[in-house]
Amino acid sequence: MLTRMYCPKCEKTVKRERLEEIRKELKDRFESTSLDEGICPVCGTSLIDVSKRQEGQSAP
Repeated sequence: MLTRMYCPKCEKTVKRERLEEIRKELKDRFESTSLDEGICPVCGTSLIDVSKRQEGQSAP
């Protein structure tokens, strides 16, 4: 299941409610699975799982 993700380079957070919608749109339009791979579709930076950071775990 996808959670809230943050891109430190773009300084943007994508909320859980929108992640599935955005993932589907990227796959349909651009055949991109970057969100599934934890990569920002805009800049290619590794995304940070905000929920893991809030639990005190470090990001990958």
